[in-house]
Amino acid sequence: MAGVEVIQNQSISGTLTVANTTTLSTVANASGDTDKFLVSDSGAVKYRTGAQVRSDIGAGTGDGTVTGSGTATEVAFWTSSSALGSSSLLYFDNTNKRLGIGIGTPNFRLGLSDATVSTAVYQQFTNGTTGVTSGDGTVMGIDADGDFLINNQEAKEVKFYTSDTVRLTIASGGAATFAGDVTVGDELTITTVTKASSDPDKFLCVDGSNKVEYRTGAELLADIGAGTGDGTVTGTGAANRIAYWSSSSALTSDTNFTFNGTTLGLTGDNDVLNIGTGGAGTTSLYAWTGDTFYIQNDSTGGTVQIETDLFIVKNSGASETYIQATDNGSVALYYDNSKAFETSTTGISITGGFNSTASSDCAGLNMTADIAMAGNDITLDTGAHIILDHTLGSGQASGTIIKYGGGILTAGKIYALYSTMGSTTWQGVNQTDSHAIDMLAVSIGTSATSNGMLLSGILYKSSHGFTVGDPLYLASTDGDFTTTVPTTSNYYARVLGYAIDSSHIYFCPDNTWVKID
Repeated sequence: MAGVEVIQNQSISGTLTVANTTTLSTVANASGDTDKFLVSDSGAVKYRTGAQVRSDIGAGTGDGTVTGSGTATEVAFWTSSSALGSSSLLYFDNTNKRLGIGIGTPNFRLGLSDATVSTAVYQQFTNGTTGVTSGDGTVMGIDADGDFLINNQEAKEVKFYTSDTVRLTIASGGAATFAGDVTVGDELTITTVTKASSDPDKFLCVDGSNKVEYRTGAELLADIGAGTGDGTVTGTGAANRIAYWSSSSALTSDTNFTFNGTTLGLTGDNDVLNIGTGGAGTTSLYAWTGDTFYIQNDSTGGTVQIETDLFIVKNSGASETYIQATDNGSVALYYDNSKAFETSTTGISITGGFNSTASSDCAGLNMTADIAMAGNDITLDTGAHIILDHTLGSGQASGTIIKYGGGILTAGKIYALYSTMGSTTWQGVNQTDSHAIDMLAVSIGTSATSNGMLLSGILYKSSHGFTVGDPLYLASTDGDFTTTVPTTSNYYARVLGYAIDSSHIYFCPDNTWVKID
């Protein structure tokens, strides 16, 4: 039927064979679901049912109904063989053509994220060679701390390329190989350097542009002024001895100059360690014959200065301290490991006695022990004074005392000194006693020789009850004070001192007295 044009509907009951192209200008819409879809079968037009077509194209054999719902921008995926769904963790930005996994507004073509704090986000790359378990292939992403990681979990290399050329290769064992120059902007720390198995005649150095390059052994010898020979050095030595050049090409050593890995030894008598150029300022350290060690500044009038925040001098066994000086603090001198002298912000403190063989000027001297003047005087210059302490406590006195005599004493009581049966003793006294006119003193404690007797000065007597400024007299009971003047015949009236406050008495027995008629 070549060249036949069919203008109206035609019904052909047999097989219609077209040798060339058949053009259908209009295909009518079926009025209902005929469940028949035209296909070509070896050049013949036939039909297949809908179920058959779905099976043909791998879409299942169901009735074709698809269910499901989703949210705008979320990517749809099959949740079953006939239903679609979506997830809030899988987005597609159709405007910018960006896919987001775990992020609703991806900033790049592919964005991976997890909004949970301290959560790692990784990508994994695997193939049939590596395997597809979690421990296979290469993982890259950020860990829980936010550090970026590239983790090749296989025992394979990691390679970095630019311009389609490998620039850096990291072997599975960690060795890194750079194909070009390496520029280090800061310090480069090399923790381990492998020893060469043979002499490669290559020695690393830094050139004028701070580039690490190598020099041959001969070049290195010339660089350091060691000549251009083959580097042969002669000489012999012994274990732990320090070698030194005896000529330009020979080494030697000395039994007194050693190093055992921890201790540098210069052990010969009179061997000298010079610090300096040999001129002004040079300091020599040496042990002379015997047990004396010297630190000697070789310059006339030179200075040896030791700078430290804590300076301590101890004995050879470090068991006793001689001197200790502290930064912004005291300087202390010790005797037999006990502190005897120490400076402070207010002056000096001396533990024990203070002995002087010549006249001394003191701007201030606060002694917590006795001052013994061996045949010498204390001179008060113009404007100088002896100041008695009027802020005493229990059992204290300030003034002139004497440590002499015996007797049974009570602290704070008045006693008279006299001789009885060949012994000098202190005896309690009152206004009726004829000894009231003798030498009087107040006992500071219970022993005249240990605590002393106050001859004149300030006495502490708690809440004595006397009126401040009133004169005090011997009372009618032994050792007591009173403000009442004796009036009884043969009694003795003698002023002993004055109350200066509620708990202190100035004791100063008058050298005159009155015996009442």
